[in-house]
Amino acid sequence: GIPHGDDIMLNYQTTGFRETVALRELTGKTAIPEFDRWLHKMGFLENGKLYSVHLRDVQGVLPKFQECWLGEGNFNPSEIIEKLDAAGYTGLIMEDHVAKIVNDTVYGHRARAHELGYIKGMIDMLDYKKSKGL
Repeated sequence: GIPHGDDIMLNYQTTGFRETVALRELTGKTAIPEFDRWLHKMGFLENGKLYSVHLRDVQGVLPKFQECWLGEGNFNPSEIIEKLDAAGYTGLIMEDHVAKIVNDTVYGHRARAHELGYIKGMIDMLDYKKSKGL
């Protein structure tokens, strides 16, 4: 995605704070105390563990980037899904910002449905590979 980090002043405006939490959890790092308290207050952490991951992909970097479909930008979402699974993550995984589709709703219902189907396909493929010992 795009650069991000702890920001106790912007809080929810900080781009990618859920992903930052996921990376911290996977690497055993902790947030600064003020940001950790905010994450708990806002309900993004439960008992110190992440329970919500929002996937988003972009092409380019700040200050010039654009939303794109998962897997068509700067990161590999399949790799993220595999790493979350390997870490024992069992929480919610959903789309975040989505690419624009002509004649979609303002909220992007069609684009979000596409991204959720893509995420489900990645999870189903991971489950299949595990069931076959791959």
